[in-house]
Amino acid sequence: MKNSRRPEFTSVPLFKDEMVLVASRKHPRISGPLLEGDVYNEQHAVVSLDRLCVI
Repeated sequence: MKNSRRPEFTSVPLFKDEMVLVASRKHPRISGPLLEGDVYNEQHAVVSLDRLCVI
């Protein structure tokens, strides 16, 4: 198990998969190759069957 940024959660990898990022060419902070930390520091739109959330 791996500890997450929030101590009340832990995670267990189920499989490895490729990550794909889609961003506008005019994005103010993305102008070239990204590091994993860069991706996690951005806000993300999450599609849910219940609602659309921004995290």
